[in-house]
Amino acid sequence: MTNPFGAWLNDGWTLWRRTARAMVALVEVFIRVPGPSVAPVSRGQYPISRARI
Repeated sequence: MTNPFGAWLNDGWTLWRRTARAMVALVEVFIRVPGPSVAPVSRGQYPISRARI
């Protein structure tokens, strides 16, 4: 006897973990980017940094 809610919850958790891992990878890429392109972000000029994504 399988529990559909349990299966759905498990799928949702797997999907969330995959999304979280992708976001961590994205953050790591931003951290490793050389100084000049990180500086505009610290000043709050988002359009410049968004163009690189």
